Amino acid sequence: SELLKKKDEQNNEIKSLKEEIAKSEAALKKFQQEYDELVAASGNILQIKNDYKKATLQLNDYFIKNGELEKAVHNQYLYWFLAGAAVLLIGVWLGRSLRKTGHYSSNLRF
Repeated sequence: SELLKKKDEQNNEIKSLKEEIAKSEAALKKFQQEYDELVAASGNILQIKNDYKKATLQLNDYFIKNGELEKAVHNQYLYWFLAGAAVLLIGVWLGRSLRKTGHYSSNLRF
């Protein structure tokens, strides 16, 4: 009877160990699946990070080019403003100098 008790205890222990092994295998399978998902996601993260770096460099280049273009446009506006001012001043100077010398023809006066 004592041997039967030990046998029952050992059978119960074996049964509980088998249940623990089954739980452990299920947990291992779950962790392996989560690990595989993390590895796949980390690959995407590295790709996204590289794409972000490339986009940042391109954006910086665009800002630099935009600044250069704005400077060129500003310089062109300044050039045309100065050219217009020069034409105006030359016109005023010619008008005054011709009026003083009297080289206007009588047909041009209004």
